[in-house]
Amino acid sequence: MTFDNEKTRNNLLRGLGSLIVFLGVRRTIFFAATAAAATIVGVTLTGLVPQRIDLQIVPNGAQANMDLSLNRTAPFSVASLTAKSNWPHGYSVTVVSTNVGAASCGAPCLFSDTTDDSLLFTLYRDISTIAFTSAAGTFAQNNGKSLKDGDVYDVRISYDGTAVLLSQAADYREILTFTLALD
Repeated sequence: MTFDNEKTRNNLLRGLGSLIVFLGVRRTIFFAATAAAATIVGVTLTGLVPQRIDLQIVPNGAQANMDLSLNRTAPFSVASLTAKSNWPHGYSVTVVSTNVGAASCGAPCLFSDTTDDSLLFTLYRDISTIAFTSAAGTFAQNNGKSLKDGDVYDVRISYDGTAVLLSQAADYREILTFTLALD
């Protein structure tokens, strides 16, 4: 392109430069406006763990056909109790004596309906004696959740059959009922 006048050429170049700068500014403003209009979204992941409580007792055979005429003051195992709970605030396991509840004895005992004789016994959790208030006692207490496979306790008893002369009978019994409750 040729120009007659240097001044016209310079004005034209200046106008063209302004247009190029203006378009560049417009493009920058357009990109900036586009970036500012971006939306950030997210997703919240949630989950839940259901409450799990379980109580199992497994007799080991020693609880059946005990010779009540013997002195068995050394605690011996009669069952294994497993308490499982995922409650973070803990749990309690209570034990209830059927014979005390039925007023057959004043403390946990092996009672015979045939003879009305009874033999008191002491209940233990592992090596700790369980104290009874009326027919119930606290067998175990935990201030948090149990171990993954549960907290395992040894149910033991002791008695002295030589201290009394029991009548001959085969129906001496006691039913201990264990209950797990969340704290």
